[in-house]
Formats: sequence, structure tokens, C-alpha cells
Amino acid sequence: MPRGPRLDTPGALHHVIARGINQQPIFRDDSDRLNLVARIGEVLKYQAGVIYAWVFMANHFHLLLRTLKADLSTIMRRLMTGHAVVFNNRHRRSGHLFQNRYWSCLVDDDNYFETLVAYIHLNPVQTGPCIALGDLERYPWSGHAGLLGGLCQPWFDAESILGRFGRTSASAREAYLFQIEDFLRNRKREDFSGGGLIRSMGGRSEFLRNGRGRERWAHDERVLGSSEFVERIMREIEMQAVEPEIQQPFLELVEQAIPGVAYRHGLTVAQLTTGSRRRCVVKARNELVIEVSMRPGFRVIQLARRLNIAPKTIYRILATVKESA
Repeated sequence: MPRGPRLDTPGALHHVIARGINQQPIFRDDSDRLNLVARIGEVLKYQAGVIYAWVFMANHFHLLLRTLKADLSTIMRRLMTGHAVVFNNRHRRSGHLFQNRYWSCLVDDDNYFETLVAYIHLNPVQTGPCIALGDLERYPWSGHAGLLGGLCQPWFDAESILGRFGRTSASAREAYLFQIEDFLRNRKREDFSGGGLIRSMGGRSEFLRNGRGRERWAHDERVLGSSEFVERIMREIEMQAVEPEIQQPFLELVEQAIPGVAYRHGLTVAQLTTGSRRRCVVKARNELVIEVSMRPGFRVIQLARRLNIAPKTIYRILATVKESA
């Protein structure tokens, strides 16, 4: 059964895989890899999106990517077309380099973010060229080294990722390594290919008991998340078609507000949007949430994604304000 149109909504998190046609290499040497590194930086330079995990293998690459000012199709088209043109010119070949349709899955970051970061970065260990986890620290073509304090590409948001794992850099790296080691021990065969409500509700039998009325989303391989997330994202995408004039201005308003709040608290924009639990970041983030919640078109989900926090955190901030009023 063919996959439907790609799912996307501002601030959405995607696991993306682009493969070489007929499993052929898309990188023959480090110059090819450096070309794609530079191209990602160019495409994302004006906040088109944010990268939270990445790895280059011989015949494919993975990205964990949040879309911001550009949609996923635009980002991937620019990455893949540009890389293919340079690759073909360098190696005197013609024709398609990539499979025509890259694979993507919209991800519930509340439940899968940390695990997907581990899964993507472990590809060189699980399928080569790295033999052991220690080798991965010296592998320059993934985000793993950057998270441990090594070489970090400027477009790779290591600070946001570490903010999800711990309050300090040391505790975050320790928690990240624990996640990596736990994945290697216990989750080598886990599937991250989506599966809609049948997967998230615990299988077909559970869906048949409790999924009445939601059959059209049941098999959706374009979404990886809890049943609540699958339903919420489908409703959000349906709403997007009828009120885009509300959503985009709100996202622009958030982008305008973030630098001012960050400056007042002595933070950078990156620090404010990491999802960190440091006290100074929490205080600034609370102020930002309260400020933008009073503006027209307020959208909890879009704001939560931009700040790398769960929607429930925003609801908790607003409830605290209401109680103290």
C-alpha cells in the first residue's frame, strides 16, 4: 500500500532517511561528505530547521530534523538535489543518485526524542564502519562526537539535545551515554518506522477493542508516537488547511519575542530554546510563555516545539499564573 502525502506542520519533528538508488553509495570519499555538511549548513542558515541527530553512512544518511521556517519537502529537495549535482560532476556520472522519494516519519518527541538520538547515532556501530562504541567517538560523520565535546558542526544543536538529558553538561553526557549503552543492550531490533494507532495502542487486537472511529489513521506509517500524539497531529494538520493565516503569524511573533527575552536574562537564543531545566533558563522560558500567551493566535503545540518542551509544561506554566492572579 503506497504511503500518503507527507505530513508536516510548523515545528514538527521528523526522522528522515535518504538512500542511494539501488543501494548505491552516495558518498565515495570525505569530499562528498564535506559537501553535504556544507549544504546542510547553507540550507538551515536562515532557521529553515534544526538538526538534533545525524549520521552519514556509505549509501544513506539519517537526520532528526525539526522544521521551522521551511517545510520538510523544501529542505530535503535542496539538500538532495544540491548534493546529487556536485556528486555527479565530481565523479563524472549522470542520472539519479537518490531514490526518488526519501523516507520520513513525523515523531512524537515527548516519547521518542532521546531514543531516536541514540538510534541514529549508533548506526555506524550497528551496521559498520565502527566496530565498538569507543570507535564512534572518533567517527566524524555523526553527531555523537559533538555531544561528547568533540567536533561539532555549527548547524548541529548539541546544546538543545544535552538540555533534554540533564541539567549540566556533565550529567547530560552521562545520561546520553547511558541511553546509548542501554539501546545497544536492549533495543537493537526496535522499529522506528511509524505505524499510527495500531503501533501506539499496543497492536492490532488492542486497536480493534479501543480504536473505533479512527480507522483511517490506524496504519499510518508516517507517524511515530503515542495514540494521543497521532490523533493530535492529525487534527492539527487538518486545522492547518483552514487557518494558516493564524498559525504562521503566531510563529513569527514567537521568533520576534525570543531574542528579547533571552537578552534580558543573559542567555543566547540557543540556550533559551534548548528545553534545559537550568533555573535561569526555566525562569526566562516562563516569562516568554506568559508574554506570547496573551497575543492573538496563541498555539501551545507550536510554542512547545520551538522551545523543545512538552505542551504539558506550557499548560503548567499558565495554570501557575492563573492560580497566583
